[in-house]
Amino acid sequence: MARRKHGKNRNLLTSPGTLTYVGPEIDLNTEITRIRYSKASYSEERITDGRAMEEPPRDVPGEVVTWYNINGIHNTAIIAHLGSRFHIHTLVLEDILNTTQKPKIEWLDDDTLFVVLKALSYKKPEQTKGSKSIGVETGMETEHICFVVKPGLMLSFQEEVSDDAFAEVEKRLKTSVGKTRSNGVDYLLFSLIDIVVDNYFIVLERVEERLDLVEDEIMKGSANYKLGDLYGLKQDLTVMRRCVLPLREMISEILRGESGFVAPNVVPYFRDLYDHVIQTVETIEIYRDLLASLVDLHLSSMSYRMNQVMKTLTVFSAIFMPLTFIVGVYGMNFDNMPELHLHNGYYITWGVMLFIALAMYGYFKWRKWT
Repeated sequence: MARRKHGKNRNLLTSPGTLTYVGPEIDLNTEITRIRYSKASYSEERITDGRAMEEPPRDVPGEVVTWYNINGIHNTAIIAHLGSRFHIHTLVLEDILNTTQKPKIEWLDDDTLFVVLKALSYKKPEQTKGSKSIGVETGMETEHICFVVKPGLMLSFQEEVSDDAFAEVEKRLKTSVGKTRSNGVDYLLFSLIDIVVDNYFIVLERVEERLDLVEDEIMKGSANYKLGDLYGLKQDLTVMRRCVLPLREMISEILRGESGFVAPNVVPYFRDLYDHVIQTVETIEIYRDLLASLVDLHLSSMSYRMNQVMKTLTVFSAIFMPLTFIVGVYGMNFDNMPELHLHNGYYITWGVMLFIALAMYGYFKWRKWT
């Protein structure tokens, strides 16, 4: 099932804007990469001194794009310094530090956009030795991602340090003068969100594999699955729905923006992204319905197996009932019972009992009750 994050420090009952990291403990250092690019140039460097971070000049927006990629948001001092350097409100910084913040989009002013997303990744469960359950543990994990976008400037915040979700975009910028380097910061935002949405499809493929596997096991009547497998799938789909559903309105809000943030030549890309989000949401709903059907099928299968067991026990009880009656009758201690004195009475009784048992079994077999 999806990993649940429990932060030890929550900024409850504190003054609004108090910078407190809410999330799992991370031992690695925060990494900051500054990328500057245009159609004619590209440069990349690791930032180790916060004083080296600077906001690009406002008089040449769009010609050179500066992208600061921050991996690791657990260091509140660095986040606070970034907020001071780039004039980011403390309430926005509070949302960046809160890994439980739900996805949203917010226009901070006429030319500043703030976006919160949840990236999903999936690792196949490892089969534990001696365990017959399929999908004992799932590898779905959520990652808190934020963007602060200004003219010619992109700040991206990633919760994880060990895994850079945007490495593919960095590779595109570095290796070729393609659409990303030919466009402005609006296309960069599209590219980063598109990477997140593409990972949603990868996760859905893993979920589909598990659904098919569970369905096959249920249809075969196998005992290699447990109700916990279905519950884990339900939790995964619930987490996905909570992460993906707000993105639909967020993309619509970007497209409806009246500030001219998205250039006309970039609008089709966001529309295509919107279609992908709609497709993801619809697929999640289909899988939720399928999962509900699998739960009903699982319960029906359990009921059917129980009925089969009860039918078998009932058949045995019905066969032994007349035999028990015969044994009970001739087990009574009366002197005047002529059959007790027959020379072959014991064998006759056994023959009658076997005949009754075989006759009843044959009758049940003929009626297809066994």
